[in-house]
Amino acid sequence: MVVSRIYYLSDKSLTFELVLYDNLNMKYPVVINQSEYGFDAHCPVLPGCHSQGDTLEEALENIKDAIQVYLKTIAIETKDAAVYQVEVSV
Repeated sequence: MVVSRIYYLSDKSLTFELVLYDNLNMKYPVVINQSEYGFDAHCPVLPGCHSQGDTLEEALENIKDAIQVYLKTIAIETKDAAVYQVEVSV
């Protein structure tokens, strides 16, 4: 799993230090939809993190794997990267 710490460098730039921990358990919301093809799963707090399965149990196991891969990928891609913050009116 991944834990992030944010350090502010200036008003417009952020730097993330992401640390991997082996035995950290975290809970993430997961949305499951059933269709004629099986079960579709996605984690709404992790954009683009989707999976599926033939059964509900398989979809839940598959989305757990997808979340782990997603978080490890983000850790690798953002290592030593400058991350910017924007404000959006809604």
